[in-house]
Amino acid sequence: MVHAGATPVLVDVDPDTGLIDPAAARAAITPRTKAIIPVHLYGVMADMRALKALADEHGLALIEDAAHCVEAERDGVRPGQLGDAVCYSFYATKNLTCGEGGALGTNRPDIADKALLLRQHGMSKEAAKRYHGHYQHWDMIALGWKYNLNDILASLMVRQLRRLDDLWARRSAVYAMYAEALAGVPGLRLPGLRGKSAHHLFTIQVPADRRDGLLARLGEREIGVAVNYPGHPHPELVPRASRLPAGGLPQRPGLRRGHPEPAVPHPAAPPRRWPRWPRPCGSSWPASAAGVGKRERAGPLSRPFFASAGCGEKARRRRPWTRRPGRSAWRPC
Repeated sequence: MVHAGATPVLVDVDPDTGLIDPAAARAAITPRTKAIIPVHLYGVMADMRALKALADEHGLALIEDAAHCVEAERDGVRPGQLGDAVCYSFYATKNLTCGEGGALGTNRPDIADKALLLRQHGMSKEAAKRYHGHYQHWDMIALGWKYNLNDILASLMVRQLRRLDDLWARRSAVYAMYAEALAGVPGLRLPGLRGKSAHHLFTIQVPADRRDGLLARLGEREIGVAVNYPGHPHPELVPRASRLPAGGLPQRPGLRRGHPEPAVPHPAAPPRRWPRWPRPCGSSWPASAAGVGKRERAGPLSRPFFASAGCGEKARRRRPWTRRPGRSAWRPC
């Protein structure tokens, strides 16, 4: 917003969910207001039906921040269905990820056309269209950016899209496991859910004077925990939001009861030992038993090794190498 020359105006939240309060948003609207930007938090959607009605009443744009919320639904509405535009994040910590990047979704053709123009430096035609078939003239008609997601990163998400519902079901099971185990703990509460949550983060709320001590004790037990967002420097502007001292516990699809793997390794934990990888060039047996310790030989590789291009004939074959169980040498798959 600031980069675009706009001035953000904060409004307070529903104390039960931490989501934007439509009544507070209404009170903050002035003749200078241009848009309402709700943030779907921790996997739970804001009240989009109330916010859509408010935006239409005042002629405002409605832009959704759905970085936490790909799978969610509330009152029969999914992210992006009612807003003029919706912003997704594909950062490494998100439910749908390729490490970096994001996406803009919209049902408005004018916004889609403008976004397609600005994401490629403001050029009237992308390179694939300029040089495909008959040549087409082009020009720089706007000041844009290099904002397109490359094909390699996009390909990492294709399989995740097919498994999105399955991964959500696993996160939902983790949430239920936590909720059952923490039920009745004095001084601890969970933010309220509305509709179907994406379960992006498992957040707990504790008294402010006990939060840092709890963080330290969980860290001593090698349980990954963090404060998701620091408090606002001017709590008088958003008093309800400032009274929500929340922290997040590990929540990933593979987490299961009796196996609380920490999200962040403890600083005092011994370093992990990884097996040596085969070399991209050299003999037909890239790594032999003589070059790998006993402990490293015992464990299977977590992923295959792909030789990089340009390293000789064997590398150009692009064969993955892995260790066959019970063998003492590396063999091609």
